[in-house]
Order: sequence, then structure tokens, then C-alpha cells
Amino acid sequence: MLNPTLAATISADYAGLISLFARKLGDRALAEDLVNQAFVESLDKLAQQQIADPGRFSGFVYGVAFNLLRNYRRRMDNRRENRVSTAVIDTLSSGASLFDQLVRDRIAAQIRHIVAELPIERDREIVRRFYLEEHTKALICADLGLSPLHFDKIVFRARRRMRRLMESQGIERPDAEPISGYASMEAMTA
Repeated sequence: MLNPTLAATISADYAGLISLFARKLGDRALAEDLVNQAFVESLDKLAQQQIADPGRFSGFVYGVAFNLLRNYRRRMDNRRENRVSTAVIDTLSSGASLFDQLVRDRIAAQIRHIVAELPIERDREIVRRFYLEEHTKALICADLGLSPLHFDKIVFRARRRMRRLMESQGIERPDAEPISGYASMEAMTA
């Protein structure tokens, strides 16, 4: 039998914890189960005199209840049936408007056209493979017999040539900062 002080504490805290957990979980029955389990475990610890300050029993129950909630969420997050393959994620809409998609498609077509206009075949190949086909720098260097430093120099010069071609066709960057290194093609048109 519980002492009257402990019984009063339980009756005062029980309903509040259930309503708090019901809001967090969106499921009152699950909230009741977790809070009941927290009280059972806490009362067991109290009976075994494993609670340092029995006067703070409410706080102990609250801590146990939140640990149970955290563990429940971890179990739910780790369920295999909740996982989605990357193929499914790739098929999801990006949420962009049709207009935004048309603008991106137009910019991409312009970039492909400018790449095709580069005067040096090696520049066209490297830019196409690195930016459009997203091959790695190491793979391109190995295929073309280039050192990483030489690759960087070629990309730098190719981007400078591309910028000139873009400016000659009336495509200008909104910012005046020079292009340095080799960022994405999207950054070149942003």
C-alpha cells in the first residue's frame, strides 16, 4: 500500500503526464501505456530504495517517462518498413513550380550549348564529364592522363572561356564576383 503523500503525488501528476504525452505522440492509448510503464518502473525503484531523494518522486517519474518515450521513438525510427529506398525518393517531386522547372531547363540547355561552343575539344570533354555527367576528378584525370593540378588549370581556363561566351550571348551573372576554383555549373548561372 502506498503512503498518502505518494498517492497524492501520483494522482496529481498522472493526468498531466498522460495529456502531455498524448499531445507529443498523438495517441492517447500509447501515452497511457508509456506513463503507466514509467510509474511501474519508478515505483519498483522506490521500493528497492534506488531513488536518491524520494521527495522528488514526481521528477523521477517524469525522467523515466521521457526516457521511455525517447526509446519508443528510436524503435519506431529504426523499423525497416518505415525506410524508403533512394529510388523512391528520387521519383518524388521537388516541390518546384512549373515555371521554376522551365527556367532550370532553359538554363541547362544554354549551358549545354555554351559547352558545345568551347573552342578546345579537351575543354568540352572535361567540362561535360565533370559538371554535366558528374564524373570524379580522379576518373577524368586517369582517363585523360592528367595530373590533378593540370586538371584544375584546364577547368579554370575553360570556365573563363565559358564566361566570355555567356557574356557574348547576353547571359550575365547577377553578382559581380569572379568565378574561382570549380564550383557547380548551377553556381555559374546563379
